Formats: sequence, structure tokens, C-alpha cells
Amino acid sequence: MQSTNLGGELPVDFFSIPQLQNVDLSDNRINGTLSIGSNPSTQLQLVDLRTNQIASFTQRRQYSIELILVDNPLCMESGVTDKYCSLPTTTNASYSTPPNNCVPPSCSSGLVSSPNCQCAFPYMGSFFFKAPSFSSLGNYTIYASLQDQLMKFFRKANLPVDSVALKNPSRNLDDYLVINLEVYPSPGPSFNRTGIVGLGFALSNQTFKPTKDFNTYVFMSTNYDNFLPGNIFLYDTAFNSYEKS
Repeated sequence: MQSTNLGGELPVDFFSIPQLQNVDLSDNRINGTLSIGSNPSTQLQLVDLRTNQIASFTQRRQYSIELILVDNPLCMESGVTDKYCSLPTTTNASYSTPPNNCVPPSCSSGLVSSPNCQCAFPYMGSFFFKAPSFSSLGNYTIYASLQDQLMKFFRKANLPVDSVALKNPSRNLDDYLVINLEVYPSPGPSFNRTGIVGLGFALSNQTFKPTKDFNTYVFMSTNYDNFLPGNIFLYDTAFNSYEKS
């Protein structure tokens, strides 16, 4: 509910709503004294109240959530050095979709090993999820779930996809969840133009609908310059790679 002209003082009970994880009330007219209370939701991880009119905070040393109070009167006091009066840096989680019970090969220049351990040219881009219902970047089951949803969608849409990989989840300064995506072709090491058009439409036009936990998203793709028209590739099982015929 950012930039909705919401005013007044936040009641303490608000932070005790069960299953409350993220609060974004930035750029409003919230004022008075902020109190998170002694019994906030056990799932509460982020409270973003930047650019409001909050004059004081009763629990300056007694909270464990990520709190952002930048551009409030209490952060404009002389000598204030509290962490919540500075914008958080981008946070990242070290995650990459693991191989599917296989040993990744050493691929030649430009080719990338897929989760199924085949060297190929993936279609790549990034998801920007605006307001997912979770805030932790360390719950890897979330990424496995998204990977499974993507594969089910691609198969149902008859798109030429062998596997997908998710990498480097992070939070940007707008608090969007950013996840890098790699989509690997089937068959062969490269997508044809029809396959790329199908993938681009499904993701950029949001034909793919993840579960409600992820909420709305924007997908930004990188240019795909690895079309190989007229070339026939044979898969060499001995070297786990494709060779041009």
C-alpha cells in the first residue's frame, strides 16, 4: 500500500496479524510514534515505512525484523546512526538449480551445461516479482517449486524445452524479488526462431502464471543470438555434447 495517501498512527495490533510477513507502507502520511509491540507475527520479516512522518520509535534496540524508516522525522535528528535510517543494500542468496543426478560436462565456449547435463545455448532473462508473499531468500523449496511450475507450463504449451535453471535470487532496492532464469532447448543445443518467439510470448506477456505466492511479475529477457539455421547436430554420448554434422 505504498503511495496511497494513508495517514495517522499505526496501531500496535497491526503487526500481530497472523502470517504477516512483509509490510510496505512507504511514501504515505503515517505519523506519531511507531511501536511494533511485544508480540508481532512470528513470520514478520520486513517493515518498510520510508518517506512518512513518523516522529519516534519506542523499540529502537528491541526488534529483529528488517525495518526501513528513511526520510522520516526521527531519522532527521542530529547524530542519528540507527541502521533503519539507511537504505538496505541489495541482498542475495547463493542458489543455483542443481544437476538432475548427473555430472555436469565441460562445455565448449559459449555453451552451458543444463540441469540434465547437456551442453546447450540457453534462453536467458530475469523475473522481477513485485510483491511475493514470502521474504526469505534462503528457502530453496521456493525456487524448486517455481522450476516445477515452469516445466509443467512449457510441456503443456508444447514448447521445445528440455530443462530450466534458476540462479542468484536477490532483492533489489525497490524490494522486488529478482531471479535469473535459463531455459534449455530440446532437442539439440539451440532454439530455433519459433521456439524463442514462443518462450518470449509466454514470459514477457505473462501467459505463464505462477502460484499466488509469487504474485505479479515482469520478465526481462536477454538477446538470443545463437540460432543455427541449416546445421544438423548429433549428440555424442561419449563426450556428452553435440557435434555439427
